[in-house]
Amino acid sequence: MAEKKHIVVFFMSTFQRNKDGYNEALNKYEGVETPCQHTNETALRYLFASEQGKIDGVYAFVSESVRSYCNENGSKNDKATFSDLQKFFEVCRKEEYVEYNDDHGEGQPVAIIEQESLKKIPEDGFFREIDVADDLGVEDAFLAASNMFDKINEDFLAVDGAENVTVHVDFTGGLRNAAMVMLAMVQMLKFSKAEIGKVTYVNFQHKKVQEASELLGMFSMISGAQEFYSFGSVKKIIDYFSKKEHSRNQQI
Repeated sequence: MAEKKHIVVFFMSTFQRNKDGYNEALNKYEGVETPCQHTNETALRYLFASEQGKIDGVYAFVSESVRSYCNENGSKNDKATFSDLQKFFEVCRKEEYVEYNDDHGEGQPVAIIEQESLKKIPEDGFFREIDVADDLGVEDAFLAASNMFDKINEDFLAVDGAENVTVHVDFTGGLRNAAMVMLAMVQMLKFSKAEIGKVTYVNFQHKKVQEASELLGMFSMISGAQEFYSFGSVKKIIDYFSKKEHSRNQQI
């Protein structure tokens, strides 16, 4: 049996900024050992840890805002040569962070040793990008989803067999209509017989990474209802409730 491949797909967010440029504050999230600065970084560290670092590729929709140049501190002017994409690579490569243990901003550096593979993200062939416009329309959104599917298909599905590929999806970041793009892409992947793995969402208010696989399960149930109405088949509805029962049994 072929070895299972694991990949991650997300819509990249811009970095938070304050009046001086990048907001360099680190946030600690439940389920993620290392404090994080960026939303997608948080989900990636969560997924890398949950899969014991066994991630074979990372795919991102990258908007014009993420690619646009700024200064290395995040401020913008006509001399800027840096970008949020480069900043993202920087935070993924970090080897340590400073843990403050008092109110004076003093602390000791703490090594990051649990996810060495996250440093591979800037490498060609491991991190792959699909460009999207900031003003993404409906037709462009479908085209972006199709382009992402084609790239995943070329790199993994057609090579390893779709049934041997698990795709983890982070729904946290991106433009206002990012969810529409992601859902279209997920449906294409499901039709190809690829397995949809963990579906994550970073909850800022409660500072934790939530697994939102139930969201996609609801779409399967709705699709099953349509299938029953059109063809008298209850297969998708049975599959949906079987998965819910299996999940409930695992929690007991």
